[in-house]
Amino acid sequence: MLKTIRFRIDLYTRFIKKHFLVFTLGTIIGFSIFIAQKQIIRFINTPSLKTENIAVLGLYKANNLPLLISNEISLGLTDILPNGRATASAAVSSWNTEDEGKTYRFQIKDDLYWHSGEAFTAEDIDYQISGATLEVVSEKEILIKLKESFSPLPVALEKPIFKKSLNGLGQYKVDKITFQKGYIKTLDISPLDSNLKKKRYSFYPNNRDLIWAYKLGEVDQIQNISDTQNLASWPNTEIHPRLDTDGRYLAIFFNTQRDPLTNKRIRQALSYATPKTNDNNRCLGPISPNSWAYNPSIKKYEFDINHAKELFEGEINPEDPFVLNLVTTVPELLEKAESIKKSWEETLGISVKVTLQSGQIDPDFEVLLAYGSIPKDPDQYSFWHSTQEKTNLTGLNNPRVDKLLEEGRLTQDSQERKRIYQDFQKFLLEESPVIFLSFPEIYTVTREN
Repeated sequence: MLKTIRFRIDLYTRFIKKHFLVFTLGTIIGFSIFIAQKQIIRFINTPSLKTENIAVLGLYKANNLPLLISNEISLGLTDILPNGRATASAAVSSWNTEDEGKTYRFQIKDDLYWHSGEAFTAEDIDYQISGATLEVVSEKEILIKLKESFSPLPVALEKPIFKKSLNGLGQYKVDKITFQKGYIKTLDISPLDSNLKKKRYSFYPNNRDLIWAYKLGEVDQIQNISDTQNLASWPNTEIHPRLDTDGRYLAIFFNTQRDPLTNKRIRQALSYATPKTNDNNRCLGPISPNSWAYNPSIKKYEFDINHAKELFEGEINPEDPFVLNLVTTVPELLEKAESIKKSWEETLGISVKVTLQSGQIDPDFEVLLAYGSIPKDPDQYSFWHSTQEKTNLTGLNNPRVDKLLEEGRLTQDSQERKRIYQDFQKFLLEESPVIFLSFPEIYTVTREN
């Protein structure tokens, strides 16, 4: 018995000596794994490896999510191409217009299901469009009937369709929503395609909170912000700029109902007395340069001191003081406003007062430096037609512009619409209710892994 025990001890000792290095390394590795197992598990489960954590600026509810997000979750009846043309969405097999543009007929695709598993039918389409009625012909066919022709309608039908609780038809389905004070705080969505990552959208009420969330590691990406607050120097950060040529423009708006700005020659003189950028971000008019209706031949109002003086001379009484109040509601635009003030005063010899106004724009303003929005369809009836008192910011009242805007939304022929809107741009610029300046840069911020 004793000999057997000694033999085994001797055997084990020789074995350990022979493989000492292997045993030592194995012990070290095993102990290291045991110590680091929590960190390894945390690393494997790190959301950034499985989920794109994206910050969005603004407060939203389920019914007004940014189109970029809602389009991921569901489908509308149309999709909008980069040039602004409407085409059938993935939910529609075909669509056409009837009755001189007063009726739109849509055929719904077969085998289309809500994320909840229910079949999608024409009865699920619930667009609320003023002046329109929806008539379900069958499970796969719907008519949208209008009182009169309205050619911009297909663009409005891009709006995604939802059932309760953001139950959609798109590439991503909603996993979880959290709320704070009635607004969405976080929105978790997962893809139907396993090759895509999950996404978590976190919403912040202001740019400061959003930047801090990025710096604290709460999010790894920020989409479409105008102020990066020097994030370019932040570690492992990439900033990708692009011009917002399809969304908005920076411009000087005149109140054409206030003297002396009722005088077109004075507005044009101020336009020529305003320095413009020569870069790619120069904006010439209210329609995107990517649009099928864009007119590149409109009046450019390049900076021209002599022409500005010629137009201005004789239009006012030299003995009467000429003072303009240039207002902006955006603090970041104050520097730009001051440069405009300097140019107008030096070129035309007038006095300009720059004012930062908080809250909503005073409808009785004289001159306003602000951003204007660019709709996807070239129809801009609400912005420039004389009857639109609440949205026609400049108070423009021009019969020729009114007529073109009326014709543009009634005409179905695409080539005729193009001619109409190119004429609209030409006559709007000639009337000069606005000095179009530039397209703003927006940025996407991404953390490098």
